[in-house]
Amino acid sequence: MRLIESLMPASLLARMILTLALGMVLTQTAVSLNWSTHLHNQARHDTQQAAGYLGSAAAATVHYFALLPQSYQPLVIDQLREMGGTRFFVTLNPEVLQINGISDDPLAEQARISFQQALEEQLGTGFPLEAAIAWPEQLVTSEQGTLITDLPRQWTEFSLLLQPKPAPILVAQIALENGDWLYLASLMPDPYFLDKSNPFSGWSWLIQLVPILSALVLMIPLTRSITKPLARLSAATHSFGRGLAHEALPETGSREYRNLRNALLEMERRIEQFIADRGRLFSSISHDLRTPITRLKLRTEMLDDPQIQQEFHEDLDDLSRLVTAALQSVKDTALDEPISEVRLDELLRRLTQTYSLSGQVVSIKCPEILLQTRVLALKRVLDNLINNALLYGDKVDIRVEQREQLWISIRDYGPGVAESEIENLIQPGQRLEHGRSRNQDGQGLGLTISHNLVLGLGGQLKLFNHPTGGLVAQIRLPQKLT
Repeated sequence: MRLIESLMPASLLARMILTLALGMVLTQTAVSLNWSTHLHNQARHDTQQAAGYLGSAAAATVHYFALLPQSYQPLVIDQLREMGGTRFFVTLNPEVLQINGISDDPLAEQARISFQQALEEQLGTGFPLEAAIAWPEQLVTSEQGTLITDLPRQWTEFSLLLQPKPAPILVAQIALENGDWLYLASLMPDPYFLDKSNPFSGWSWLIQLVPILSALVLMIPLTRSITKPLARLSAATHSFGRGLAHEALPETGSREYRNLRNALLEMERRIEQFIADRGRLFSSISHDLRTPITRLKLRTEMLDDPQIQQEFHEDLDDLSRLVTAALQSVKDTALDEPISEVRLDELLRRLTQTYSLSGQVVSIKCPEILLQTRVLALKRVLDNLINNALLYGDKVDIRVEQREQLWISIRDYGPGVAESEIENLIQPGQRLEHGRSRNQDGQGLGLTISHNLVLGLGGQLKLFNHPTGGLVAQIRLPQKLT
């Protein structure tokens, strides 16, 4: 199944058309093979019957000439030629002729064998004979090499078909008692019976393709009418997920599409209502928090030491920004800030400088990389993950790789996490025993916030154990956020 899935095209439209085309081709092939087998069998049966009938008729002609006196035989042949011939073109030769027969067609060989067997049954053993089937342009009639196409037209007018499309000719040469060989040539009852040997020749292939092509022409608009609304739904869902407006979805279409459209619009309405309600809640909280922050700022004006006053102001400004950031993270999982360019290596160096000054070990391996993203949101994610790694692992390695995306791996040297628990770490309030023993005041929200922020930056947060120990938090980000 995986192999079939890998060979299938990506789009639903292409998959439907390919599946329908393959189904029709396989069905048409099966029908055509069955039809071809039937035609082959029918052609062999008809050819055998017709050649046998022709052999019986030829045997009657041989008996007639065998009863004639030898001197009368040429006279009768001349009279037949003047009459335009009968069922057979007849001539006499002093010896048997070598006929260049048709040897590469099974149906022609079947006709020759049936013709010869019928002659032998009717004539008995007293008449040595040879039978062949040949094309007119290769059929000799005399020991001088005269071709049947070189004879006067009136001699073969009623027995052979030479124009406009030559037909194969059955030939029998029978030895008479006087030593002459009676030469008989005639058409099959169906002159063009060899055309039935290949049912898929000529225009037959086109006849086989017409139903497939017609069905595909009719199916393409139908499949597009199914997949186009789904593509609109996909685009609308993608836009809504990114917080963007999308074009109005048409109300017409299949019942399944209309149900899916209505479900999507209802989901959008409920999500927007939920976000709006939650936004109002956090706006109230933010307002309530800003009031004491403002009062604290006013009180710092009463401090005599300008340095202490400045430090209080910076802390209060950071607290104000964090309140704003918390509100915005509820809205769209990222800080409300424009996209800007930053040197990632310098950002990491600034973030880890405080930890290094306090004696904590943080190693960084990062090339010079320019990153276009929401810098403050990324800074919060990195600061949160580095702080967690130092809190639970004592030592941190930071590695940055440029692949199809930018991979920022933050590894601690702690005990790691059980594989069954890794997926639960990003859930709110999830704390392991090791984390509770190292940080009793934590609320288990750091990884959840980081995960949501990374999603808002168009990336992913992966958690896994390092092969030699410790947990790795890996951020995968686009190098240019759009």
